[in-house]
Amino acid sequence: FPVTIVNAEGTGTIEARIEVGCNGVARIKAMMPTGNYTGGLANAREVMNYFLSKSRFEKIGDKCPETGTITLNIKSEGIQ
Repeated sequence: FPVTIVNAEGTGTIEARIEVGCNGVARIKAMMPTGNYTGGLANAREVMNYFLSKSRFEKIGDKCPETGTITLNIKSEGIQ
């Protein structure tokens, strides 16, 4: 299922360098300074970890672990 709701204290993009191990488990290697997320760094890390915990990764290369950058776009939907 896609992640549609997160406990974010801001909006904007969160970028992180991610490493996916041979077992398919992803972890944050580094939070990138290039995003424009208006929340705090600790919350950005929490949001990224939540997204990673709900995601599945498949090996696409010949080596592992694999690394890459993930960008999350956090939007405010308002109170309904």
